[in-house]
Amino acid sequence: VLNAVNRENLYHYLVVTVQGETDDEPMCMEPDKCSEWIWADWDNLPQPLFEGLDRLASNGYNPFTAKQSTVILGS
Repeated sequence: VLNAVNRENLYHYLVVTVQGETDDEPMCMEPDKCSEWIWADWDNLPQPLFEGLDRLASNGYNPFTAKQSTVILGS
């Protein structure tokens, strides 16, 4: 869980990450809210990222190698 706060832009999100397995392809079920869902390699994520995910990645968090289940970052 990441508590992402950016007071300058009045931005506050709690980012919860989960890991699972599937053989299915991602599908965009709300095209009016999101243009697409794709599988991406964690070490080569497309840009720009959602701010909460960007904070996780830029601070070295990797969900595939993480030994702890909680990440707390301040701003």
